[in-house]
Amino acid sequence: EDGLQFSAVKTNHKAEYKGETALNYVFERNERSMLYACDTGLYCDENYEFLTGKHLNILVLEGTFGPQEKPLDIGHMTCRSTAIMLDRLSKAGAIDSHTKIYLTHIGHHMTHMECTQWLQELWGENAVPAYDGLEVPGV
Repeated sequence: EDGLQFSAVKTNHKAEYKGETALNYVFERNERSMLYACDTGLYCDENYEFLTGKHLNILVLEGTFGPQEKPLDIGHMTCRSTAIMLDRLSKAGAIDSHTKIYLTHIGHHMTHMECTQWLQELWGENAVPAYDGLEVPGV
């Protein structure tokens, strides 16, 4: 009744157990949308095609490995893969300078201040690392 719709999005997450599947979700309501993207590495092309033209007001993206150098298919995000994903989402028209971006699932590889500086140099003031007690405007 409240008009909330959601769509599952495939992840690139390494399954630890047989039959385990990690999914991400796009939530949409009243012309607002949010992508919750955790427990994933870089998305497959199919996801970018699905997200093409869907303007995301909010993107929650994981940052497990921070500045560590890891293969792009590791199943979690690094600074490098985050930059690639933001670029691809931008080219798909899914995010822009008005999209609020929250980095979560952050490992201990950067301080909050270092993470904030890196994110804002990469994307601008609308990108921040999440923290305990953060309130995200709803969809």
